[in-house]
Amino acid sequence: MRGKLLGILAAGVIAGGLGISSPAHAGTGPRPQAFPGGAAAAAVSFPEICGNAGYGYCMNDWNGGAGAAVKMYYGHNSNEHFQVEAVSLACGHGRVTLTCPFTGGNSWMNSRFLDDQIWVIYYPDHNQCVGDNGFGGGYLTTCPDLSGQGGGNGVIGIVENDFTTGGNTGCNQGNQFYFIDRYASANHGTPYTLDSGGNPGVQTKFDPYTNNSTCWGWISS
Repeated sequence: MRGKLLGILAAGVIAGGLGISSPAHAGTGPRPQAFPGGAAAAAVSFPEICGNAGYGYCMNDWNGGAGAAVKMYYGHNSNEHFQVEAVSLACGHGRVTLTCPFTGGNSWMNSRFLDDQIWVIYYPDHNQCVGDNGFGGGYLTTCPDLSGQGGGNGVIGIVENDFTTGGNTGCNQGNQFYFIDRYASANHGTPYTLDSGGNPGVQTKFDPYTNNSTCWGWISS
């Protein structure tokens, strides 16, 4: 679909951490910055990515290690510096085209997400990105370059915030998005999203894209 992510132009965005002992509060996000392509990212003003449109539990680098599982936790805690950034040269200009990023029998998904931005969820503390551990769970792995090449499985995602299946018209604010994973979607032949584990200590996961998929939101720390 067209027009995604209100107020967001062509490059990557913000943050995703975890937090305190109460649900996080959604906030207006900054304008995106270009994906650093391996360079350490500069500090950002909104360093957390949380489920439930930014009001739920947040992404956490569990136990603070490189290559660790990405689980959910309360907002505003340590190990929380996730940020979404654009893969600005993927498919030529950082957006879905009629021929990219899906090929062959999966190419119909290019039309489904035509002109949506292509992002990664980046964790600068270890210079890694959120990917698929091979069992459908989210974990930290190698980031791609600006063209989307060379990263671990599941790091490339397509983002949109206008999903309406089943009458769900939420997830449409400028700091909210669904993360449609290229790797999982291609493997299953249908759109898959990165979703919240739902509770503290539960790992993020890749599931079919439905009106129950996680609407992520970046929030102020």
